[in-house]
Amino acid sequence: MQHVAYRGSVPGVTDVIAGQIPAMFTPHGDFLANHRTGKLRILATSGKKRSVFVPDIPTFAEQGFADLTVEEWFGFFAPAKTPANVIAIANTAINNVLKDKGIVDSLALQGLSPLGSSPDEMAKEMRRLYEQWGPIVKRIGFTAES
Repeated sequence: MQHVAYRGSVPGVTDVIAGQIPAMFTPHGDFLANHRTGKLRILATSGKKRSVFVPDIPTFAEQGFADLTVEEWFGFFAPAKTPANVIAIANTAINNVLKDKGIVDSLALQGLSPLGSSPDEMAKEMRRLYEQWGPIVKRIGFTAES
């Protein structure tokens, strides 16, 4: 496969549907509507387990590509010197909002499942990801300007 850079997933998905490119790797939420209408086929998902949004689609790991286990996530960040009490209040508010049915339903339309955590849990996960991906990024010479 050859990498083709796009300015976002929407133009890429459009080109997959039009047959301009044969495949695309992007969060499966970007494909859900077109997958459901039969305009394109999802070949695999990259999570540790099958997606609740497309449970019939096997993971890359199930298909023999265990190294392609990657999960999309979003986080909230604040400036480094933000007072701890402000972070705690924001964290509580964010976790409460992520339990709201309207928010859960809106995220589901995009193929996303809410999962709240704490600043310590997020820091631990970011360290783990850095340890996993840092050596690969350095080895291939990737930079912000790449």
